[in-house]
Amino acid sequence: MKKSGKIMAVCFSLAAIAAAAGIIYLSTNESEKKYACIYEDGNLIHKINLSDVEKPYTVTVGSNVILVEKGQVSMSDADCPDGLCIKQGAITGDARPIVCLPNNVVVKLTNDEKDIDAIAGN
Repeated sequence: MKKSGKIMAVCFSLAAIAAAAGIIYLSTNESEKKYACIYEDGNLIHKINLSDVEKPYTVTVGSNVILVEKGQVSMSDADCPDGLCIKQGAITGDARPIVCLPNNVVVKLTNDEKDIDAIAGN
């Protein structure tokens, strides 16, 4: 192998190691706070800092029961006919909310103290 080929191989190896280290660091960084925002009929009714949760507990919103745990939240009970909100399971990131359409209840996670709805602009 030529000297330039060895240099290229070392550079690519270092770049791959740096990328892997960055991904691991970002995925395990727990310094950000997570907040669960619970809405009923479009109104924010509860905002819970999931980083501060020590023991699991439930929050009742109408006929929906939301299980709050450290770092995650789930819908544990609802009287909606399909129960899709319960089947969705726990959410731990802000990528997807829990939505119970029949009961107009939405639970979403955010990393910001301010609840900013990117779609509505609030």
